[in-house]
Amino acid sequence: METDYNRISSRYLKIFDDLNNELENRIFELDKPAFVFKRNIDSHSNRTSDNDLVGTVAIFGREGGELQAKISASVAKKRAFNAINQANVFLWKQKKLQSIINQSMLNESVAATQFSPVCFVETNGEKNQIRKNVYQADFLPKINQNEMVENFKSQSWSNGTKEQKDNIQRYFNSEVNSAYNAANQHDERVKNMLVKIFNVNSIQFV
Repeated sequence: METDYNRISSRYLKIFDDLNNELENRIFELDKPAFVFKRNIDSHSNRTSDNDLVGTVAIFGREGGELQAKISASVAKKRAFNAINQANVFLWKQKKLQSIINQSMLNESVAATQFSPVCFVETNGEKNQIRKNVYQADFLPKINQNEMVENFKSQSWSNGTKEQKDNIQRYFNSEVNSAYNAANQHDERVKNMLVKIFNVNSIQFV
């Protein structure tokens, strides 16, 4: 009886094994591209992980990552340093401008005399014709040119102090440098000519 059981069970096991194999083959054929792709991936993974170069790649990747991290950190620090310097310059200019405004403003609403710069130019043209021009701010009332000339003549003019000349020279240099700061030959020639023409010693003070 045991012999019959073994014979019958082996026959049925063979039948089920054949059915399993057939079912596996049919499932494989139904989705063959996916199974082929999976086999290729497994084969590639085994080949790369079992290769002797895996340790080399890991070490190089770690060292390269550390180097890249240091370079990125250095670039970030440089940009932060430049940003801080620009912020410092901006704050310094803002504070200086605010100080100038505070010194120039009148905080009292009382009757007082306000001053504004006026430019009087006298030129000697063709046939020794003398031309006189007054340049003034638009918000000022029209100035009588003859009255201004007489006022100029009545003043006691002097060469001024060294401190006054130094202040004018510093202001002139600052304005010229800010107006002609481009690195081109034209601006450089204009700048040099202005510096050459300007003579602080020819300025007279009241």
